[in-house]
Amino acid sequence: MSLNVLFEKDGELDWKKIYCLPYRVALDSKSREFQYKLLNGCLATNILLSKVGIISSPVCSFCGEVNESLEHIFITCHYTKRFWAEVKKWMGHQNIQIKSLSHKDIMFGITDEEDLFVNHILLIAKKYIFVQM
Repeated sequence: MSLNVLFEKDGELDWKKIYCLPYRVALDSKSREFQYKLLNGCLATNILLSKVGIISSPVCSFCGEVNESLEHIFITCHYTKRFWAEVKKWMGHQNIQIKSLSHKDIMFGITDEEDLFVNHILLIAKKYIFVQM
């Protein structure tokens, strides 16, 4: 399922802001490339890896309960939910204020605020999750 279909209930997505955000918050090309691949659904999850025969099972690397989609590994996995709660807690300890952290904010970045540092943290956190799988 594409990210556009997944988040269409949230209203119109400002794709120009969404695609420009990684270039504003990260200097390194690997972080920019990672977000680009995420936005285009090009990150290899266990579903794809099992289809091409690289691994035997499409289940989540973290919980082992549900097939590993992008939505699952970044948003709905109970391990990932705990991770995002810890990230929010850490930001609070650092006096970094965020209004909320919706699923849309996690996947696309916070486009309605100009806090580039928070978006940088979100991008680094997503890369960390993906590398850990």
